[in-house]
Amino acid sequence: MPQGAATVVSAPFISSQGKGTNKVRDDAVHFVVGFQHETRPKNGVWKFTRWDLVDLSRFTVTLKAEFQGSNRDMYRPEAIVASSAK
Repeated sequence: MPQGAATVVSAPFISSQGKGTNKVRDDAVHFVVGFQHETRPKNGVWKFTRWDLVDLSRFTVTLKAEFQGSNRDMYRPEAIVASSAK
C-alpha cells in the first residue's frame, strides 16, 4: 500500500456498551494496524504481504448516529399512545 495509493476496504468501528464500559474515561493515543493480503486461497490461509501502523491523533472523524433499540426499549407501556390490542 504505497502512501496515497492504498485501496481500502472499510470496516466500521463499532463501540458496544457493556457494564462499566459505556463511557470514555481517559484520553489516549489511538493507532490502527492495517494489513494488506493476497486474495484468500481455497485452503483458507491468509498470506499477508505488508502492514502499516497508522497514527490517528490528527484523524478527523464524522459521527454517524443511528437509532438502535430493542423491542423492549421501544414498546414500553408508557410510550404506547394507541393500540389495537384489547
